[in-house]
Amino acid sequence: MLRPRPCPRLALALVASTLFLAACKPAPPAATAEPAIKPSPSIYTALPVQPYFIGPVPFANAPVPDVDAMAARMRTDQDVYGKIRDEALAEYARRNPKPAPYDDKAKAVIRLFACLWTWSDFYGECLGARGTALAEAAQNMGCRDPILQAFLDTWEWSNFNTPTRDEAERLNQRTDVFLETGYPAALKLYACETTLNNMAGYEDDEKKDGELPAMDTREYFVEQWGQNYRELIRQHLPQTLLFLKADRMNYAAQPDETMLDELVAEEERDFNETDPRNPLRMELDASYYVNSAWHDREYVTDDPSSAPHPDYFGLRLQRAKAILDPLYVYYPQEMGTCLVMLKASLGDGGSRFDMDKWFERAMKIDPQSYEACERKEWCLQPRWDGTKEDVLAFARECVKTGNWTEKMPMILVKAYYGFGGNEVYADAAIWAELEPVYREYLRRYPDAVNYRTFFAVHAFDGGHFDTAKEEFTILGNDWDRTALKQDKYDKIRAQLKLP
Repeated sequence: MLRPRPCPRLALALVASTLFLAACKPAPPAATAEPAIKPSPSIYTALPVQPYFIGPVPFANAPVPDVDAMAARMRTDQDVYGKIRDEALAEYARRNPKPAPYDDKAKAVIRLFACLWTWSDFYGECLGARGTALAEAAQNMGCRDPILQAFLDTWEWSNFNTPTRDEAERLNQRTDVFLETGYPAALKLYACETTLNNMAGYEDDEKKDGELPAMDTREYFVEQWGQNYRELIRQHLPQTLLFLKADRMNYAAQPDETMLDELVAEEERDFNETDPRNPLRMELDASYYVNSAWHDREYVTDDPSSAPHPDYFGLRLQRAKAILDPLYVYYPQEMGTCLVMLKASLGDGGSRFDMDKWFERAMKIDPQSYEACERKEWCLQPRWDGTKEDVLAFARECVKTGNWTEKMPMILVKAYYGFGGNEVYADAAIWAELEPVYREYLRRYPDAVNYRTFFAVHAFDGGHFDTAKEEFTILGNDWDRTALKQDKYDKIRAQLKLP
């Protein structure tokens, strides 16, 4: 049944921001009747190593990547990466004081972990799969440091996968082991997000075989997520980075109403205890209302007549707008405000005018923001009352920027992918527009296996078999398994008569 969600700051959010500045004071966190339930005692050290890949392991023969050189290409947050890397390497050295043959591989995994947390896999170089090959190799050589399994779990369970009962229990146990180490808060936050992500996914899948015992630990991992997020606030990480981490967690919790409510309460506690005047707390309140609205639109099947208001979806989006419109007046450099409002404009509470306004504001803050461009492209899609013409006009503007460092031209690839269907890539005019973008990007970033895999698949689907054969030959066994499943890969190679 639909019901209103109490928010202790809603009344404050709806008044002028001047009152916010004067009245924003720390408040004690709400008391809980019972302590959160921890996972059962771990049997981590007794568990056999479970290989992630079935068949030949991709990147098994690839050289250990120079992650620091990869990080040096990034435009922002290199100091954040360096801090996480150095702290994690120091903890690894403390836990593993004697030199071992697997050290180089384990240290490369640590660097990849820090890189992925800071920027994700921005250039599409399959950093998760590369790290998985290294982590499994280090484990097979005898390394049992929990950070390797934390990396493997984050990679394996990061895409809303739905674990079985046993898998969920083991995932919770391994995450708890990692939380008890001295590794940086950022990486612990990543591990908590992965665990909560899968709890939300299990809820979304109707609990499969009934109630999952591992769900009893949800509140515990929400608290652990909040504890580590508070530490990142204390470290004064960049505002946009802090926003994106919490907003992504809110989005991941969207299928699970209870988890979403617990997260927003934890976020309130985080700022009450660390930085109560930070406008980011208001942005995350608005993020909550937007994700709450989409929860009811996507996951609630009750009779709409039972809702407290016939347009509860629109009301929640309007609440987000009521928070952020006045906030922007006082904090016009907050990227989070613009990103939340771009997402809000997808629903009934927004309009094309609002979307364009907030996009322009975002680009004024950061003229090279791929995140803002990606969100605008999504807003323009026909599924949200946009048109293909709108999407392509914007995507072509992105190509014209020539900003390959921030991969702006790849918005065109994303746009055509959103239209779907093999007929898109079979169209000669479309292919003549897409192929040069793919080729130039891959010339600049030849290790972008994700994009090369899509280029090969799209060439094959469109009947451009010479190009497909060329790209699949380059990929060999090191293709992106998240973009192309093994069975289709085998069929394509057989049809192209590749060995």
